Amino acid sequence: MKLGDSTIDETDKYTYLGEVNNKNMNLKDQIKIIESKVEAAYQTLIAIAEDQNFKDIKMECVWKLVQT
Repeated sequence: MKLGDSTIDETDKYTYLGEVNNKNMNLKDQIKIIESKVEAAYQTLIAIAEDQNFKDIKMECVWKLVQT
């Protein structure tokens, strides 16, 4: 489809307001993206908790980091 000088191609999924929608209108693609973000946050938390400079910090401090 043409829109002015631009061509709009058909796609199976698109992002709208940060949410990924697919042609089936299910959350499968959105969940994949969220899973990778959660995994990245988890790995960051583990890296901070295992850092020698932070080894004596109590879990309360780690939870504060997670909540911010």
